[in-house]
Amino acid sequence: MHGNEPTLLSPYTSVLGEIEVPGHLGAMLELHLGEHGIPSMGITAQVPHYLVQFEFPRAAQTLLNGVASLTGLVVPTADLQPAAVRAETEVAEQLVGNDEFATVVAALEQQYDQLNALQQGVSGGISDLTPQGGVPTGDEIAAQVEEFLQSLAEGDEPKDPDS
Repeated sequence: MHGNEPTLLSPYTSVLGEIEVPGHLGAMLELHLGEHGIPSMGITAQVPHYLVQFEFPRAAQTLLNGVASLTGLVVPTADLQPAAVRAETEVAEQLVGNDEFATVVAALEQQYDQLNALQQGVSGGISDLTPQGGVPTGDEIAAQVEEFLQSLAEGDEPKDPDS
């Protein structure tokens, strides 16, 4: 349990006690370098969440290519290619035997491709990503939150946002 009002939490006990959320050294360096006026940036590789428990050499290859692109350094990545192909083949073999998993992965990949196309400025596909009526603006969301909080203060039941 977590919250900002101790009286709400007092009837409950936590088995976990304190939790430390891990950060990474890169983020800490980026923060402190920025505080001292030193520009910096990080490089990330997008690894699908369903692959994080496996070795995924393509991610290492992508990161090294990013370092090379940003710095002009020559970073050899050819030795990673056979391992990347092997890992991708193993994933494909796993999908063949599991129709449900294959369907989920195909849907996730389609969503990723649509988002990537939108980021690249390619039109089309947005209707599959947004609910009917489009995505609310920040002002619309804020108004709904304010209305909800006001209804709590007045003791009213919150209104159904779809009505």
